Amino acid sequence: FETFTPSTSFTVENCWEANSDSGYNWNVDAAGSTPSSGTGPLAAFSGTSFFYVEASSGVVGDEARLISPLIDISALTAPSIDFK
Repeated sequence: FETFTPSTSFTVENCWEANSDSGYNWNVDAAGSTPSSGTGPLAAFSGTSFFYVEASSGVVGDEARLISPLIDISALTAPSIDFK
């Protein structure tokens, strides 16, 4: 994610895709905070950039999807994914 362009209207970059049918928006931040006070991380877990969902306009039941590129895991014996 370090090479992603900071944006408050993220849709597609480096084969990652974000879509939403609601008031939620996926964003990429490299400045170290989110625009809504008291929400989200103060900085990336590692590096400088991170994804976050701006949900100020969301309502109960809204969804925001972040879709990864296809990853070949056929050679892995115990594939997993970890979000911090």
